[in-house]
Amino acid sequence: MPEIIGIFGGTFDPVHNGHTETISHLMTLIPFKKVIVVPDVRPPHRQEAIGSFEDRLAMTRLAFKNHKKVSVEELGASRSGPSYAISTVKEILKKERNIKIVVIVGSDAFAEIDSWYRWKELLRLVNFVVMKRPGYTTPKNKKSFELINQKNEIDELVQKRGAGKVVEVKVKPLRISSSGIRENLGNGIDINLLVGPKVREYLISNKLYV
Repeated sequence: MPEIIGIFGGTFDPVHNGHTETISHLMTLIPFKKVIVVPDVRPPHRQEAIGSFEDRLAMTRLAFKNHKKVSVEELGASRSGPSYAISTVKEILKKERNIKIVVIVGSDAFAEIDSWYRWKELLRLVNFVVMKRPGYTTPKNKKSFELINQKNEIDELVQKRGAGKVVEVKVKPLRISSSGIRENLGNGIDINLLVGPKVREYLISNKLYV
């Protein structure tokens, strides 16, 4: 059976406990060989990040430092243009053999899958785990609604070969957002419960988002 590699991309502006706890939870459900966490250099579907790529990369490495089987990698830093998922996937496929790739994404982001760059080709290469956001419902007129409603199960994703499977997973609701953390920092409000201690130390010592 192919080994399973997860890809968890994001702006991580900054990384927070919601990110780390989500990956910890998924590790209990799926026998990943490893999860590759990839900070976006230039987010393709969101506005430009506020923090520099170097700071976001450093904080993400601090956040996941003690997480077994998690690797924070600097993929796409040398590429020009946006940080497209398919480019990251193809870069990993060049390095790894006999693997199955699972892209980990939030339900709000997956709702726009048909706007992703070369998304049909991407679905032929990977499987998706979609983290269901509390209170979020995928619009029925979206391609993503059709894909999610194929009702694939985690066991099927793990045991069967091939790509194109989409599995929706409920995650523990954590009312944490990067924008809220930036706002707290700007207003001098403590973020101790929102980020890991090393990330908090980095944010404060480097006076980020203030």
